[in-house]
Amino acid sequence: FSTFILLMSSLMMALAVSALIYHFCNGLRHLAWDLGWGFERRDARRSALLVVVATLIGAALCIWFIVRGAGGA
Repeated sequence: FSTFILLMSSLMMALAVSALIYHFCNGLRHLAWDLGWGFERRDARRSALLVVVATLIGAALCIWFIVRGAGGA
């Protein structure tokens, strides 16, 4: 039962960290917009894809560290 609780808490932490990473990356995108960069449709789509890719990479790294740490290493 304690393993299940540990796994669920790690999953919840991973989801929360993933949401924060997405929010941070999209915030950088909006800062670029405030500077007047990336308003063209092509640039906006490219920056949206970049945000998703950066979020997936960052979340995968964070989840790896969370799961690795949950193993009792």
